[in-house]
Amino acid sequence: TIGVIMSTAKPTYQDLKDELDNILLDLQRDDIDVDKALIEYKRGLELINQLSGQIKDAENTIVELQAKFPSKA
Repeated sequence: TIGVIMSTAKPTYQDLKDELDNILLDLQRDDIDVDKALIEYKRGLELINQLSGQIKDAENTIVELQAKFPSKA
């Protein structure tokens, strides 16, 4: 049996931001279906949580690196 290979690569910050930007553009349309708007809104919230998590991870990494390599200035 041939299985489908699924990508396990974590989406980049830019990938998530681009998807969120597209959702925001969709939600601003006057002709968007209410059901689609609700689905897009929910996905937008998920993306915001993922983006926030990536920012927090980056901040933690910076703090760890600063502790490992203190500035001599």
